[in-house]
This record gives sequence, C-alpha cells and structure tokens, in this order.
Amino acid sequence: MLVASVFWLFMVASYGLVMLYGGREARVFIHFALLAALATLLAFMTLTADNYALSILAIDGALLIVALYFVARSQSFWPIWFAGLHMVGVATSIARLLFPNDIPQIYESLSGFWAIPALMVMVVAVIRDRSLRGRDRTVGPVRARATREL
Repeated sequence: MLVASVFWLFMVASYGLVMLYGGREARVFIHFALLAALATLLAFMTLTADNYALSILAIDGALLIVALYFVARSQSFWPIWFAGLHMVGVATSIARLLFPNDIPQIYESLSGFWAIPALMVMVVAVIRDRSLRGRDRTVGPVRARATREL
C-alpha cells in the first residue's frame, strides 16, 4: 500500500510538472505513462493474481515499446533513461512469470519500484531542458574554445 501511495504521489506530481514545463514530446509521453498506470490500477482491481501478472507484463511491455519509439525519435536523453529503467521493471515481470514459485511480492515490489526513478528522471530532465531553452547549450571545452574564437 505504501509503495502504491508513493507511486501515485510521484505520478500525479510528474504529470503536473511535465504538463507545465515539458515540451510537446514529454507531454505526449506522460499521457502514455498515465494511461499505463491507470490500466495497471484497473487490472489490479479486477483480475486474479495470475491474470494480473500477465496483464502487467502486457501493459509494461506496451509502455516500453512507446518509450523505445521516443528514444528513436527524440533529441533528448530522458527517453533513453526512462526506457532503461522501465526495461528493468519489464524484466522483473518476466522473472515473476518464469519463476512463479518464488515470492511474488518481491517481484511486484521491484517491478513497481523502477517506475519511480523513471518518472523522476523524466521530470528532472524536462525541467532542466526548459531552463536551458534560449541559452547556449554548449558546455565544457567546446564552449570555452568557441568563446576564445570570438
């Protein structure tokens, strides 16, 4: 219950921050993430444990496909981080199906856990991108060299 409460707190906060500060692709993606979270909640409320595990894998797998699409199309780094963290959650769901005799609560906790850092990475990157808009994005030696050439 605590993990679910923390997740929904992060989900609502992430949704609000991305809608306020995010670019078009981040705003589109957060809708997919929210849809996946709502589908997971619906599956939890209506399905048996065995069917729930399969539905979570399908929902998370679909969100991973969407994230990988954004990785391929985006010029930002947050989709790569989100997809990588989310992939760990999908792998955990697969492990739960492959090893059903092990303690399922461990897999459920681990799978849900990775959603929180994935959302945090997205929000931090979106806010950082917004703060860098309109500024010179070159940093480090490239910027120093460019400044000296002027």
